[in-house]
Amino acid sequence: MFEFSKIAEKFDEHLSGQLYWHSNFVNHFLPEVASIFMAEKTNCYDFGASTGNVELALSSMINSRSINFIPVEKCKEMAERYKGESTVVIGDFLTVFMNEFSFATCILSLCFVHPSKREDFIDSLKSSCMVGGAFVILEKMKSKAGYLGTALNRVTWRNKIQNGECIEMVVNKELSLSGVQYPLSEKEVEGMELIWAYGDFRAYIWIKEF
Repeated sequence: MFEFSKIAEKFDEHLSGQLYWHSNFVNHFLPEVASIFMAEKTNCYDFGASTGNVELALSSMINSRSINFIPVEKCKEMAERYKGESTVVIGDFLTVFMNEFSFATCILSLCFVHPSKREDFIDSLKSSCMVGGAFVILEKMKSKAGYLGTALNRVTWRNKIQNGECIEMVVNKELSLSGVQYPLSEKEVEGMELIWAYGDFRAYIWIKEF
């Protein structure tokens, strides 16, 4: 079974091999979006912060805008390897009290939460987001139906192998996610806008309009 505690030591290596697009999204696309919504002297959250890649990508804005950046990470082994300057809140983000924020991220974390518990968390994000603020989620979604879904899955597997991962590792990783990862449905992201996609991985934004 897939366990974050077991991959924490080589998490960044795992990202570059299995989720090769992650770096481009976090380091290039996300900062452009964040720059629009991160308001000076406000709170910003990263739910499921892992080893701190989001804070590193946003560090210049965090400093120049005096942002109170709050990374939340459930896995103690991940938190011990956190690379950002902020203090990690170690705990389940489903139960952490949420102050008002101007911007928040949840990247590849909700898909590891049972579907029965996700709606309340998304509602909390919406209620805690300040007017003019936003949150971004990037998650694995349910596969497209029909042959398109089959084709996209094949492309993903092929790219992992071409990126240096051995076939056995790719297959074992996929099998280990049974009963652990629950891809999101389109219904769960109703009211959010699609802003980025790669295969079954898609990023959505929700903005509290003014």
